[in-house]
Amino acid sequence: MHSSSFYCQNASEYRVSVAWQIVARFVPIASIWAFYRIKKLQRYLLYVFVPSFFATAWVVGFALAPLLALTTASVVYYQVALGYFLFNSPAYLAVYLIVFGLHTFSIYLIIIWSRQHNRTFDMPTASPEPPQ
Repeated sequence: MHSSSFYCQNASEYRVSVAWQIVARFVPIASIWAFYRIKKLQRYLLYVFVPSFFATAWVVGFALAPLLALTTASVVYYQVALGYFLFNSPAYLAVYLIVFGLHTFSIYLIIIWSRQHNRTFDMPTASPEPPQ
């Protein structure tokens, strides 16, 4: 039994600090929480998380697929070649730039969406006209 009202209220009912939202973006679990707080989690997952996941999975799959066909004697050679490929390949550079771009895009989104979320609290609430 918690006496705190934190557990029974929705996180999106309050203004958010844009600066703390940006800081939270750099911590994986906190990043998801930051977008949840402003009711934009599904868009974040669609626009940033899923493309980042597939770009990373592509690199890992591309790098590990040849390991299945190797013998034990050629593993050392493959590790050297893989290290050279991963850090000198145009494909690696392209994926790195895509993931970096998506990260930068997510910071832009958290700023824009947090400000938009906070503006909803600045609007005056419509109160009914008092009877005359």
